[in-house]
Amino acid sequence: MSPSIRSILLFSCTALSTLWTIADAVPVSPVALGASIVSRGPGGKDPVAPWVVQDFRDVLTKEDKQVFGESEFGSRIDMKAHVREWDTMNVAQPLVGVKLGTMSKLPSLGANNDGLYRFSQTYINHAGETFEKDDVILKVLKSFGDEGFAEVKALKKVGEWVDSGSLAISGVSKPAIVMKARPGEALVLNAYYKDHPDKQMEMAKDAKMQGCKKAAKIATACNVFYWDVSPVSENVLVDVKDGAIASVELVSWGSSSIIFVQEGKEKPSEASFYDLCFKGTTRYEILRGRTGP
Repeated sequence: MSPSIRSILLFSCTALSTLWTIADAVPVSPVALGASIVSRGPGGKDPVAPWVVQDFRDVLTKEDKQVFGESEFGSRIDMKAHVREWDTMNVAQPLVGVKLGTMSKLPSLGANNDGLYRFSQTYINHAGETFEKDDVILKVLKSFGDEGFAEVKALKKVGEWVDSGSLAISGVSKPAIVMKARPGEALVLNAYYKDHPDKQMEMAKDAKMQGCKKAAKIATACNVFYWDVSPVSENVLVDVKDGAIASVELVSWGSSSIIFVQEGKEKPSEASFYDLCFKGTTRYEILRGRTGP
């Protein structure tokens, strides 16, 4: 029996939407995944698939490092403490349309996440564009640094970025990002999922399948691969209807969840990206174009 085919409308980096189909079980060769065509690190060790950007800092430009203000942020080293800190002087791009006192804070996790907030009124970004309050969400980061710059770069590539700048919170300047809001909830918070333990494995598998299909399309079109599609995390939002996963949204584009794809280099097909996402078990494996068992 031939594998079933699912067809879904998927995201495009441009205004065009593309109809994409992929078999539930796609045989993919090691060459297609880039496992046998690799570049090697020092000493001939540590093979890396040629399409990946191994260190996200390598793609950050001077312009990328100005997304929270007009002045480029630079690092400084405290030799006494032997730690690297970020110079947050000369912040010149406040998010004047953000009033935290009127906004509701949402539950959130993440190493560099200092809070997600829902808007209570329309938002006008620095470009003068107006967004309805339910169409955008605010994310405050804990500190300035490369991780924040990379997240904004990824959001811009996939068309989810709205605005970025700085906020003064308790006298401390912090970077913040306004991004498009997406519908859904974390699977583990869904009432049907919690009430039906016998269905949880099936629902989680379907959520990952749909999420990986979307991640594969985005990687091909936008050169950002969302590899960490974990259906039981809050980074993946689902819409459940009649006990089934109706849709999936990928909502966290931090450096720990994504891999930038080398532009101008041969990269995996959509089906191969799907296979890497669905079967890959660790970032180490995926960086080397491998999948799990």
